[in-house]
Amino acid sequence: MVLKNPCDGKVSPNFLFHLTKDGKAYNPLDTLGTLVLPDTGRYVVNSLQIPEQYVVHLKKYKPYIDTLSAKGIEECLEPVSHPSFIGYCCCMQECEGYQEDYYINGKVRVAGTFKKGHPVGELVYYYPSGLKKEKYLYDKLGRGRIKRKTFYGENARIEKVEK
Repeated sequence: MVLKNPCDGKVSPNFLFHLTKDGKAYNPLDTLGTLVLPDTGRYVVNSLQIPEQYVVHLKKYKPYIDTLSAKGIEECLEPVSHPSFIGYCCCMQECEGYQEDYYINGKVRVAGTFKKGHPVGELVYYYPSGLKKEKYLYDKLGRGRIKRKTFYGENARIEKVEK
């Protein structure tokens, strides 16, 4: 497995992941991500660096390579910088302006407008299907204050609203 950085397009084999099948974990043997698996079948890729659960179906026992895309927008915490920063990062920098990030299938994962790394107005997370998952309404001054949270079921119906 290799990981593509959506910010610069570079591909790297050095990312942290493991595969699971039937409750058992399989870890890479080296920094190239080489795995030796006992059987064919359905394996789940587990990593904090990819935006969704990814399933690999191995039908034949042969060398296999796949390229996954890393998150472009993610929550970030930088407590040791001065001043400290808690907010959202886009490509390892504070998000600024309107930004979108995508799932492997090409559908939008998260979308919103940012000011110095803080959401302004609506920040929306989506299911891999493209339907809304969560919607956060932030103040328009970019101070990171949430005014309302709306949570949606996979059927797109509102399940919960918090103020």
